[in-house]
Amino acid sequence: MSVTLYEEACTNGLMGSYDSTMNYSPSEPFLWDSMIVASLNADGLPLVVNFYYGTKLSFVRTWTYDTDGNVTSLTIS
Repeated sequence: MSVTLYEEACTNGLMGSYDSTMNYSPSEPFLWDSMIVASLNADGLPLVVNFYYGTKLSFVRTWTYDTDGNVTSLTIS
């Protein structure tokens, strides 16, 4: 199961003017007590972060970015 937590919304009805909105739930989907950044892009931004509960992998966050370094999607799986 994965949940995408990103959307773009048009502002003021103007074509081409978008606000990037991150929608987060008040809590993570699973318990976790540590995290490890598994990979970074060339700009040092996280691509994959693994979240662990004890030694067990609990869930993974995966980011994608545009050429300006803005988040285009954030997925929890």
